[in-house]
Amino acid sequence: MKLRISALKKNYLFAAVAIVLALGGAAAYHVELRNGYEGIFLLKGDGISSFRITDDLFHGEQEKLLLSFFLRPHDSELAQSSSAPPMSLSCNWNEKTGRGYVINHYPNGTKLVTCFSRFIEGSGRAPSGLFVGGNLPFSLRLAKRTAPNATGMSFYDGARWNHIWCSVNEAILTDGPQPLNVPPSRMKFLGSRILSATDEKVAIMSNHEVKLGDATLLMERYALFSAGDIHFTLVTRIRNVGKVEANFSYVYGDEPWVGNYGTSRGDVGWLQDSIINVEGSIDTDKYSYAGIFDYGNPLINESHNFTRMASFIEWLGEKPDVAFFSNNPGYFDDRKKPLSSDTRFLGLQWGPRSLAPGDSRTYVLAIGMAGRDAMSGFPVKPQVEFPHEAYRKFVK
Repeated sequence: MKLRISALKKNYLFAAVAIVLALGGAAAYHVELRNGYEGIFLLKGDGISSFRITDDLFHGEQEKLLLSFFLRPHDSELAQSSSAPPMSLSCNWNEKTGRGYVINHYPNGTKLVTCFSRFIEGSGRAPSGLFVGGNLPFSLRLAKRTAPNATGMSFYDGARWNHIWCSVNEAILTDGPQPLNVPPSRMKFLGSRILSATDEKVAIMSNHEVKLGDATLLMERYALFSAGDIHFTLVTRIRNVGKVEANFSYVYGDEPWVGNYGTSRGDVGWLQDSIINVEGSIDTDKYSYAGIFDYGNPLINESHNFTRMASFIEWLGEKPDVAFFSNNPGYFDDRKKPLSSDTRFLGLQWGPRSLAPGDSRTYVLAIGMAGRDAMSGFPVKPQVEFPHEAYRKFVK
């Protein structure tokens, strides 16, 4: 039986007090409530404090872990319910924190897991809302139910976890004498809600406020899942709710480390009709999707003995103004350098755009894992359809 959040909070506070008393007055400590109440985690401090106590552990923090006590097991949620149909969805989402994960279960025991906002950005802050990235609850890792590959979006093939997408590189950007870069953690989280959660369909929304000088944007995000798919649809609507014109670009990208978390070795780009081994732009008039393929780059003497897993991202609505493969997040080299870094990147950018007060723009992306051609072994994008029914029902 699951404890209610109020009971979890009470247990957490009692345990945290006990740890503080055990540490005594000789140690400096910092208590950080993330409102996940997954457990009690005692971590090494950050230099200011000797110790840090938190109620949830995000990916990358496990190296600092000294002591853990779990309040909520997740084993039953990683497994498919015995009463669920062969293809089904399960969802664990905390509306208050705007964090959680969705699992697509398949008849052969494989599964695709997508985590949202369970990561720490380079700035040291954690986002909230529908931003792909982060880990499953640490209790699963400790029980050897998952592996480092099971972060961001990952696929369990029955034998091992395969990394598909990492923590998203997403931001609102402005130009000018004082340019701004607003990543997810700097977007004010206004709340989230589960709109639908059945075996067949999951729909979640999150809202965010973005300040750009005197301009104010409202970002509404919707993640739409269907049982049996190996992708989900992300709808992002940006509305100018202020009184002055807003000028900005919206960017979405990732160095996904396809195949194995922590390394880009083997990763090359792929399009509908070609494998891309060098940096460069993507013709968005010709192509409507792109991906990263864990195959090996012959230009840098990589063999083709990698996992052959592949990611894809498809733009279903307004096409990006710029799309590219590169060695570094955010920009590409026109000199067609081989994809060789440990941050081989796929990026999309819409803008710069001007948005008058009251106006909005909507971006629709299908984000997921590619299939594989049985003969060639090369990636094949799954069939993707615009989710008209869910869009009318939830996005409007």
